[in-house]
Amino acid sequence: MKNKNILQIAASPSWGGGEKYVYDLASELDKKGYSVFIIHRKSEILKRKMQQLQLNQKELSLKNLFDVVSIIKLALFISQNKIDVIHVHQFKDAFMSLFASFMVQGKVRIICTRHLVKPAKTNFLYRFLYNKLEAIIFVSELARNKFISTHPLIPAEKLIVIHNSVKDTIEVESSSTDIRLKYNLSKETPLLVFTGRIVSEKGINVLIEALNKCSALDFYLLILGVGDAAYEEKIKTQIRNYNLENKIEFVGFVDNIIPYIVHSDLGIFPSICQESFGLMAIEFMKYGKCVITTNNGAQKEFIENNKNGLLIPPNDSDCLAKAIALLIENRAERNRLGNEAKLKFDLDLSYDLFFKKIINVYFSS
Repeated sequence: MKNKNILQIAASPSWGGGEKYVYDLASELDKKGYSVFIIHRKSEILKRKMQQLQLNQKELSLKNLFDVVSIIKLALFISQNKIDVIHVHQFKDAFMSLFASFMVQGKVRIICTRHLVKPAKTNFLYRFLYNKLEAIIFVSELARNKFISTHPLIPAEKLIVIHNSVKDTIEVESSSTDIRLKYNLSKETPLLVFTGRIVSEKGINVLIEALNKCSALDFYLLILGVGDAAYEEKIKTQIRNYNLENKIEFVGFVDNIIPYIVHSDLGIFPSICQESFGLMAIEFMKYGKCVITTNNGAQKEFIENNKNGLLIPPNDSDCLAKAIALLIENRAERNRLGNEAKLKFDLDLSYDLFFKKIINVYFSS
């Protein structure tokens, strides 16, 4: 199946789990010998990150499903590059890809990955789209079940669950960057890490509240990511009010998070929303790190409480504080859960397994 031309469309203007999904997948497709093309929104961060792949890429406005200029440019791109498969990550871009494929009158397989936990829209336009797509990939059973809760008229064989994964990367070589030295931390101080978008649904305020209840313990938290500036300022005020400035630091956006994971003791992801998967949690699991996260999303599909991680109720700072305190004070338990997490990743969540399933969807008849 080599020499197939595959187009990935990344239409979010920010960098998050969905964009890393596209980045990793484009990189692996290129490595395996496919001709890979990327179209993304006009965004400096996307442009900078995607340029690292050194693939054929193009910026389009991709405003909405009736963005005629983008559709025409997309149609020309499909025709000029003889695209065989288009992989989109929003239904808006699926519509645009479908309209563009009609214009070039070519047989292009359009696949959409659904990264959200939302019910399907069932009006005529969306029913038309669903049945024109080759497949809809869901990143979890939770996402699929929520989607079909409104009973869209789609053949079941088109609705495929493929759990996310994270790709091996040469960036691990730079994990020799000593994060503890950078932040003047002793080997004994447990290093806690949150990485993700700085937005209210990620529950960072709950994490700060929980850490205030653990303030007598030795720990240091690094918060990696960018997002809502007003929410970030609210969190910084909360940290100052709790006198935790000497225990918590905002790092901002980081190109390479691997050193932070490798040198961490614990990854904490206290989302109060229903996560459609939880990509950063498995990034920590991949490197044998213990994870605390919430039990209201798809995390339950790959984390078993007290076996390969800790699951807590959302918005429960008391329960989160107890889980954090347990692992801060018990290195052996941290190591046990981390080892089990890595075993789970290697057996069921590896990128090789994920990639084989994706390729099967791309090219199955």
